[in-house]
Amino acid sequence: MLKNSKLTGSWAVVLDVFFNEAAVPAHPKWRVHVARMIQGGQSALPVLVGLAAFVLILTNGWMSDDSYITFRSVEQLFAGNGPRWNPHERVQVFTHPLWFGGLCLLRLLMTDACLIAVTLSLLCSVATAVILKRIAISSTIWTVAIGILASSKAVIDFSTSGLENPMTHLLCAGFVLTLMNFVHALPGERHRQLVRLSWVLALASTLRLDLVTLLGIPYLWALGTQVWQDGGMRAGLLRRILMAACLPLLWTIFSLVYYGFPVPNTAYAKLGSGIPTAELVPHGVAYLLNSVRLDPITLFTVILSIGICIASRCGAYLAAAFGMVVNLAYVIRVGGDFMSGRFLTAVMVTAVALLVSRRWSRSLTVTVFCALIAYNIIAPCVPWRTDAGYIDKEIDKSGVADEKGYYFQHSSLWQYVASKSEGTPFPKIIWVRDAIDFGKSNYIATVMPAIGIFGYYVRLDQIVIDPMALSDPLLARMPVTGRWRIGHMLRELPLGYTESIANNSNQIVDPELHRLYDQLILITRGPLFTWGRWQAIAALNLGLSFAK
Repeated sequence: MLKNSKLTGSWAVVLDVFFNEAAVPAHPKWRVHVARMIQGGQSALPVLVGLAAFVLILTNGWMSDDSYITFRSVEQLFAGNGPRWNPHERVQVFTHPLWFGGLCLLRLLMTDACLIAVTLSLLCSVATAVILKRIAISSTIWTVAIGILASSKAVIDFSTSGLENPMTHLLCAGFVLTLMNFVHALPGERHRQLVRLSWVLALASTLRLDLVTLLGIPYLWALGTQVWQDGGMRAGLLRRILMAACLPLLWTIFSLVYYGFPVPNTAYAKLGSGIPTAELVPHGVAYLLNSVRLDPITLFTVILSIGICIASRCGAYLAAAFGMVVNLAYVIRVGGDFMSGRFLTAVMVTAVALLVSRRWSRSLTVTVFCALIAYNIIAPCVPWRTDAGYIDKEIDKSGVADEKGYYFQHSSLWQYVASKSEGTPFPKIIWVRDAIDFGKSNYIATVMPAIGIFGYYVRLDQIVIDPMALSDPLLARMPVTGRWRIGHMLRELPLGYTESIANNSNQIVDPELHRLYDQLILITRGPLFTWGRWQAIAALNLGLSFAK
């Protein structure tokens, strides 16, 4: 029977049999029939739960405005202009090169941006579930784990959206699987798992560089274990590890040569805004509190996983717990995000992967199973409650919003199906009509604060100036003016800037900004391999020339 459980009678029998097949023969005859019925469905339950999670992803599916920033860059590449936002300058507007590459591969097969993104998202989500199955001690634990992830608003919301989160989930799960294989391997065999771990980390850092805050510490633990316990670092092993490190290094070199800068323009726009840390940190804390309010299961699961990892006193789990803490500290340090939960899905999937790698008692499994059912009944924002009419346009005091709720009525997959049947553009939002009208005009440039969907639907030879500075190399190096919201940091356009764009010449009035813009023009528009361009690249990257 269920030890340490307050459940009695037939329900105890049912749950005990469900989570422990060996208990069947001990029950009276009438209970055995019930037990066998449950056992008959036990093998089907993981399949049903997996299918339910898949359906949840689709019914909650949507496209964010930010995803269309990447989509336009894909179209610019396929138009022969290169991976850029505007046609006249080389600027990296996407933070996820590996996701960009995946979109480009599928773009070879189809042209519909939404379909491409959803296909890649679903492939990554299915692969993540398969990897979690390999990590899990049993099918029952895997089933409960999928139930936890399917109850997380953040995970389900960003399992589509067109952003890189699904690929992040895949690599985080893959990292934990490889880390567990390293832990359980014989000392003489660990070097193979270390090489695989190096490749997973290399892929993750190429996807998003800030994933190193989550995965870097457990990787260093594995590296240290190899050096101090397993015979040191031999030349062949070091060579294979360095080969893996070449992946993000090669992208950084390409970025420096092509764009002129080692990191995306979005990093300069957000992290170089001039906003002091003392103002960003409270926003980061508010970001976590927003998640507690809208999606409590996510941070609760992460904190629980951290506690269990620390209690295990195992080096790998301790390192993983430290990585999760550092990642949360990083989220706080950068001020969080304006999309509720987006920056928490990586640590959430990592936390669940670590939990399922451990052995669960029957009583714990039953407790979690029942708690999940209760949570999904009580909580108001669980994913299964989302229908075609879902809407939530509230923006809290710290500037964090339910981004899916904000755009769902315009860009949900429900609307995508309707648009396809009607033959109308998707998403169903006024920006699409405005962009199409602008595309029919003779104007060469315009200013638009929400650049994604609008920029995707204008002509590729037209210029969209972004006052938020995500796609603008000059504005990204200027401080924020006036009130700001996290992720929405408006800059004031310098006097003469729009004339400079329209006439393709530097007409900025401010002398210092004029000199800076001269350098940026040389870097982002000039021939790649000239002495003057590389002097400008060195000057700006080393901080020898900057705007006050």
